[in-house]
Amino acid sequence: MFPDGENFVLDRENLREAIPFGAGIHACPGAPLARLMLVITLEELLAATADFSVAGEILMARCAEWGTRSVPLAFVPQDATPSA
Repeated sequence: MFPDGENFVLDRENLREAIPFGAGIHACPGAPLARLMLVITLEELLAATADFSVAGEILMARCAEWGTRSVPLAFVPQDATPSA
């Protein structure tokens, strides 16, 4: 199906047929709902948060393109009163 399949080639004519890119029956039908749920969750969390900060070691993913594996955060609720 993929000539020279063991090599990483981004400009293949049939790249959209590759399974890693979610083609065909392997595309997740729940992905749009999951994205919407994530957006709503973050909006609600940030609306209830006065501040947040990094609270630990940031762990990077194996591949830089994937970003981070873990970013520990500490959240300060909106109704928290500052200590004197």
